[in-house]
Amino acid sequence: MTDVRELADVASPMSDPSQAVEGAERKTQVLSALAGLPHEQREVLELGYFRGLSQTEISELTGQPLGTVKTRMRLALQKLREPLAMYRERGD
Repeated sequence: MTDVRELADVASPMSDPSQAVEGAERKTQVLSALAGLPHEQREVLELGYFRGLSQTEISELTGQPLGTVKTRMRLALQKLREPLAMYRERGD
């Protein structure tokens, strides 16, 4: 017997296979780009973007000076700019 939620998922525009593939590719590329960062830079980005911490909170949590956290975040974003440029150009 088919669950009603399964039918809703099939009819949902979010279940478009091409969107799922694009999302999976994007995730792989973002994870790969993040993996290429030095640990210290990746750490501050993950704390800021994935855990929602402010730079001040990151500084307090890691024990690093605020200026160091800001510099690491800026350098990490600069390093991610090139490998992820295609998403910025497309407006994703």
